[in-house]
Amino acid sequence: MEDSLFTGLRARDLEGRIIYVNPAFCSMTGFDAAELVNRLPPMPYWAPEEHEATQAAHQKSLAGQAPNEGVELRFQRKNGERFDALIYEAPLIDAEGRHTGWMGSVVDITERKRAEEALRETSDFNKLLIESLPFGMDIVDAQGRILYMSRAMEKAVGRNALGEKCWNLYKDDRKQCADCSLNQPIQLGATQSMESADVLGGRIFEITHTGMIYQGKPAILEVFYDITERKHAEEVLERKVEERTRELRENQAEKERVVGQLIQAEKMAAIGTMA
Repeated sequence: MEDSLFTGLRARDLEGRIIYVNPAFCSMTGFDAAELVNRLPPMPYWAPEEHEATQAAHQKSLAGQAPNEGVELRFQRKNGERFDALIYEAPLIDAEGRHTGWMGSVVDITERKRAEEALRETSDFNKLLIESLPFGMDIVDAQGRILYMSRAMEKAVGRNALGEKCWNLYKDDRKQCADCSLNQPIQLGATQSMESADVLGGRIFEITHTGMIYQGKPAILEVFYDITERKHAEEVLERKVEERTRELRENQAEKERVVGQLIQAEKMAAIGTMA
């Protein structure tokens, strides 16, 4: 059964000498059993540049101090290729109950480490992208507690306010908006927009809310667009349009009055001629 395992098995005596390896371990390292059994450290699959860390882990294992969660080490195959391994150690007990050595299970985690690194690079890129955006962003839970704040948002409020209720931080009156999206169950992927006045010192913001999963729980991504200047410009333009419309109406009324007077004068002149 152990010959069919994908997990490498490697047994060592109390002195650290290899006394057994299974086919999976040989396939993993590229060494035959005859090249490994009866070997003492340093082992041929130890990467030279990792010798110090590997030797320290080896000594801890022989002393019975191997961590329960396993230890990650970088080994080398016979062809020189490096690979990452996760090793779990357990006491090797004989039929009479005597402790005779250590049995290690070895898992090749190279692909997992590559996937983790790719995910970390993607995460770092996304974080850098988010932090470079000029508008504020935060993530709040279903109760409105702030779970994340972008750099722009921290700058806008002057501090990191994780754990605080969003309306206590942003709203000048410290009251939850009447049309707050948190008044309804969070819908993943759904986006809503709202305008909110008296925010961060009398400013006006357009705020978009998007349902998402953050840290394993439903949450809302809030994006804040400061539209104060735009709203003020729209108000100025609206006033100018109203003033111009009023002027045109007044001019039209004056024109109609003058035309009426001229018509009346012509009628009076015609009556005088007839007389």
